[in-house]
Amino acid sequence: ERMLYIMALDGDVYIDARHRGGIARYINHSCEPNCAVHRWKVRGSIRAGVFALREIRAGEELSFDYQWDRKRGRALTKCYCGSESCRGTLEIPKDFEEQELEEQLEGHWIVPKRTDAGKEIMNRVIKIFFEDNQEYYVADVAQYDPETGTHQIFYRGDGENYWIDLSKETWMLLDEEGEK
Repeated sequence: ERMLYIMALDGDVYIDARHRGGIARYINHSCEPNCAVHRWKVRGSIRAGVFALREIRAGEELSFDYQWDRKRGRALTKCYCGSESCRGTLEIPKDFEEQELEEQLEGHWIVPKRTDAGKEIMNRVIKIFFEDNQEYYVADVAQYDPETGTHQIFYRGDGENYWIDLSKETWMLLDEEGEK
């Protein structure tokens, strides 16, 4: 079984403790943790510390909430913590604003009549289905390249952009009323 001991400190800095690191690398996830990880900068370097959230009994396993981000195309990671409030995955749920926006736009998504759309959907909002985690992700269509038949897509949330052939994807278009 492959074991990972990697912690993100910020967007570009990670601690990789697979080969060397402190005992804290073995702290497991829990949806009801007894510890939290706090990050701060010391003389320009990012540091992380594990702090107790409550009194911890002798022999009790330490845990913290990994709070992994949901990633497009990556299947959710099953949680085995067994706590009463277990959310079922190591990934954090969609934030309130994202859920609220989804509710507002429900009923405004239309399946395109043609899957080989071109420049007519530039500057429109679409959502693309990812099979791995069975979710749609909302994106803005920025450009169209008629030579390759691909669209430049900017995903909301992380702002990453890709050139995608929408004729090979399952996607929906936000209607004009929903775009207002």
